[in-house]
Amino acid sequence: MSGINVYRVPLGSYECNCYLVHNTADNNTIIIDCGDGKELVNYIEKNNLNLNIKYGLLTHGHFDHTMGVEYIQRHFNTTFFMSLPDLQSQYDEPYLFTKLYNINPVYDNLILNFDSFEVEVIATPGHTLGSVSYRIDDLLFTGDTLFKGTIGRTDLYGGDFNTIIESIRFKLFSLPDDTIVYPGHGEESSIGEEKINNRFLRDILGDENLDG
Repeated sequence: MSGINVYRVPLGSYECNCYLVHNTADNNTIIIDCGDGKELVNYIEKNNLNLNIKYGLLTHGHFDHTMGVEYIQRHFNTTFFMSLPDLQSQYDEPYLFTKLYNINPVYDNLILNFDSFEVEVIATPGHTLGSVSYRIDDLLFTGDTLFKGTIGRTDLYGGDFNTIIESIRFKLFSLPDDTIVYPGHGEESSIGEEKINNRFLRDILGDENLDG
């Protein structure tokens, strides 16, 4: 995507990827997930980044992705968004889900217009009840649904193996092959690369269901 820089900043003891999606034309920046607000602010200051972080997106509610939200809200006055099922899960499973306040709900197929950004919300449950992915042009932020070479775990509260497979097969793998995948942990990939090299999914679905 022309004029866009994506900074990947692993944060916290789980090294959850926090992403800063920065429009170089006007400095408007979206933050996606944040496991440690102080670490993120230190990164921004150390690298002398001039960012206007008005909006934040959360792929799901697990603590390693959200513990820094309150700090970022206070520091930058950032407005955050997350799915309703995971907002509810913070009361059902407080050891897994950070208690968050002043979060705006999102839902499948919602289009968010953030100044110079247009963000498509794609519901991709399976890792949690309310896991979502965010698409900004040819950039896809998948949280803990799809990783480079594997998929997210489904053995925690709200997880379901068949559901995450359906999310990947019918939602994510329907996107163009050149879509860049920015996962919640680890290195980036692409939809096309995962169709070819994600042996975990090929073993489950078979090659004929991943190609084309």
